[in-house]
Amino acid sequence: MGSELVPRQSGTVATTGDNSYKSVQDKMGRLARKMDDAGTELEALRRRIRSNANKADQVGTDIANAGLDRRYIEVMNLMVTALGAAATQALALEKSAADVCDLAHRTRNTHQKLYGALDEVRSNRNVATPKPGFFNN
Repeated sequence: MGSELVPRQSGTVATTGDNSYKSVQDKMGRLARKMDDAGTELEALRRRIRSNANKADQVGTDIANAGLDRRYIEVMNLMVTALGAAATQALALEKSAADVCDLAHRTRNTHQKLYGALDEVRSNRNVATPKPGFFNN
């Protein structure tokens, strides 16, 4: 996957930069695309893991048929089990990525419904907009 995650210090606030309507729409769209890409990559990873598990299982069978030491068969069985568990976890991550992708699309659509018309009005007028909180005084 493209970028590395870096943990934040505990108690710090995440900065989001520009929070204008268009910027938020863009961020939600990018998040959805990235999560969709992650899901695709996780699906490919899961398939490779399953393929490797099948190959390891076949090697274990070949070792058993060759009459080699039992410990090698046990090692291959452990590897097949571990790869199966890894494939299961990759599937869970794939489903989570799909859920986040769906939520990002829904959030973007809701944001557009709630604020799209307001942004259109604000963007097309030639008078200054009061700063947030101006009418609260």
